[in-house]
Amino acid sequence: MFLKTNTVIQQKKSNFNAELIGTERKRRLFYTCMVNRMVFKLKNKSSTKISGLDAFICYARSDGSSLAKSLSDKLKDHDYRIRLDTKSKPAACNDAILTARYAIVILSPGFFQDEHAMNVLEKLIVRQLNGERFILPIWHQVNEQQVLQNWPQMSDIYSLKTTIGVSAIAKEFRNILFHGRTCRNVCKV
Repeated sequence: MFLKTNTVIQQKKSNFNAELIGTERKRRLFYTCMVNRMVFKLKNKSSTKISGLDAFICYARSDGSSLAKSLSDKLKDHDYRIRLDTKSKPAACNDAILTARYAIVILSPGFFQDEHAMNVLEKLIVRQLNGERFILPIWHQVNEQQVLQNWPQMSDIYSLKTTIGVSAIAKEFRNILFHGRTCRNVCKV
């Protein structure tokens, strides 16, 4: 009888210890998972902040530079990472084309005569043809017929006109970044 009771007590003790070990293991596993998730989120936030751009702005130097600069400033005021197209730094331009979430293309009468701008647009079109819809055209002093005549691929893409103003264009861009599409509601982003 004593032996039987002693073995029953030993079994209960070992079951109790196993339960403790099991809950301790679960607790440690839970905390390890939580720490790993936090580290993963921090790594992702820091890497996108350094490498990725929110937008790359392509424009013609002859008649789109003032609009590009004012739009860039307006978006930077809202903490977006923006890079303007530069002829002097082709490597930076190529990196921006590859890493930007969106490409804002300011189509103007001088744009279609600017060789550099047209070359950049071709690279952007190639990226978009690979399955990414990321070009956001802005029509500056051009109409649909001029765009269709000079670059038909751009006439099918949702566009904004500069007649609505730089603030409205910036608000629409913020809506696109926030919602991933254009927004019919007035959003405070």
